[in-house]
Amino acid sequence: MKKRIIVTLIAVSLCVSSTSAFAANDMHGVGMNMQGIGFGGMQQNSIKQPMQGMGSSTTLETLGNVLNVDIDYDEDAGSITIASDDVTIEMTVGSTSATVDDEDATLPFAPTTSDDDVLIPLDFILESLGLTADDNGRINVDTLEDLLDADVEYDEDDDTITIESDDVTIVMTIDSTTATVDDEEVTIKVAPIIDDDDVLVPLNFVLESLGLVSQKQNMMQDGKQIGNEPGNNSSDTSKDKLQTLKESFKNADSSTKKELLNQIAQAKKDVGDSSIGVFVKGSAVNFENYDNVTPIIKDGRTLIPVRAIAESLGAEVNYDSDTGTITIVLDGKEVTLKINDTSATVDGKQTTLEVAPMIDNGRTFVPVRFISEAFGLDVEWDSDSQTVIIDDAE
Repeated sequence: MKKRIIVTLIAVSLCVSSTSAFAANDMHGVGMNMQGIGFGGMQQNSIKQPMQGMGSSTTLETLGNVLNVDIDYDEDAGSITIASDDVTIEMTVGSTSATVDDEDATLPFAPTTSDDDVLIPLDFILESLGLTADDNGRINVDTLEDLLDADVEYDEDDDTITIESDDVTIVMTIDSTTATVDDEEVTIKVAPIIDDDDVLVPLNFVLESLGLVSQKQNMMQDGKQIGNEPGNNSSDTSKDKLQTLKESFKNADSSTKKELLNQIAQAKKDVGDSSIGVFVKGSAVNFENYDNVTPIIKDGRTLIPVRAIAESLGAEVNYDSDTGTITIVLDGKEVTLKINDTSATVDGKQTTLEVAPMIDNGRTFVPVRFISEAFGLDVEWDSDSQTVIIDDAE
């Protein structure tokens, strides 16, 4: 079997409307933190029920290069159709609703645009197409041959399985954990076997070698495991899941965003993350860029590192250490605050804060709600996920 599917993607610049409609508790203030102010399978089954868990993601282009499927992407409508000979999957950028052979299904996360491509939920697609492994991580080579855009051959004389795409050649041997990928020897965790005349091979290893799976790898090289070993990667998987949920938030519609926040809440529990998260116009603030200093709550109000909020808004910020004065300028509007002082000015007009800016462990924090609303933005608070959502006013 050899059928080459070529997918050409046009640079995408989608902007899906995302109005805030969260049934969330009212948020009291918001603050920020900064240093000084520094700048710096074996079954052929269709999915009729929502899949459990998050799984990994891939791009439409990668999927089309590896699998023997037809892919149609309408960038204007954000609609995606993935069709094999037996199964048709339809989904939309920014939505967790999908259909599999015209039956409703729920995606683990919404497809989203990224770097001129579209990120899609890989595990959901693989399972919908029938590319599912058994409990030991193996799949029948006949199923692989039907769905991979590659030649699959089993040689009974020397018990070898060869899988060859345009770019990669994989050779495995029955009952052996030694394999080659483009003539380079690797050690696989799950050996191919013969069961009732069926040839079964390790699915994750094959997909990873072909370039499809980026987060689930099941191979070793030079005696050391590359990637995460099945069964021992729950923490890393949960962190990946949390990151993917955050990335999916930007282009989601309001109802999908609420569902994503519910999933973020659960993902944070799974990894023991009690920090406050912040989305600014759909994009998650990455506090790793700010020395992992996250927002804090004081007197029931949320404070955020000033550099984090200013840079996320695209504002300029200045700090006068002699007077403890913070000045933030965005689109010609100027907001001035002082450390430990509830007095502030917005374009020269005096106002009173519910909580004063403060310095904690050398970091400067400001009330996030005040800063956001001063620049005409809406602020919402999702208590379950401990997340601040800042967006354009309706």
